[in-house]
Amino acid sequence: MKRIPLNALQKALISYLTANEKVPVYDYVPETARPPFMTIGAFNCKEAGTKYEDMVEVTVQINIWSTYKGKFEINSIANRVIVLLQTKQIDLSEDEFLAVRQQVDFFEAYPEEETGLYQYDKEHIKSWADKYGYYNEEYAEYENKKVTRSEYDDGAAVIDGKVVDLKGEAKLRIRYITPYNFIICAQFNPINNDNYDDMMVTLLNGILKGQNSVEKIVEFVNKMPRDRRDM
Repeated sequence: MKRIPLNALQKALISYLTANEKVPVYDYVPETARPPFMTIGAFNCKEAGTKYEDMVEVTVQINIWSTYKGKFEINSIANRVIVLLQTKQIDLSEDEFLAVRQQVDFFEAYPEEETGLYQYDKEHIKSWADKYGYYNEEYAEYENKKVTRSEYDDGAAVIDGKVVDLKGEAKLRIRYITPYNFIICAQFNPINNDNYDDMMVTLLNGILKGQNSVEKIVEFVNKMPRDRRDM
């Protein structure tokens, strides 16, 4: 490994996101900054070259910060950023590097506070998360009011002591009470093979418990048979 592209990648990434995304992105967050905004997080760099090529594989973490009550704003920003990063290669030519391939391979959402619509104890949440990996709540929003999933299904809810017709205008939401993660991949990526779902769930849940890492998922995926359309 002769040169590492970390500074070049950070500079190009900030420049690209700044030019194409309305939410600001910072290396250093100024005191005047107000959410939502993005920051560049941890870098991981490892040798990936051959006898004839000098190459490195770099993983960079992008953090999204928001004060919005819920994950809607963060998920919307994340979706736009993911589309951007999978649409165009980052230009590193100014620093004499070349991005051969780039992809978004992991997204983690941190836990939120409970909505208060449901009654359950912490032990119930913990036992459910231990069994299934995570715990979430389904609810809906109608005119800035939260209603239960059953009220959403019924089309009516009790709001401020009155029965209100939701008129089909309530928006369904999911709130993750414990840490949650998922993988974003191309249509023909081997991860989309149903035969490996159980193992992928085990690996993803293992990350949430601190027992696995993204590198283990990459190692597992690299052993899967590839679809010719993913070559």
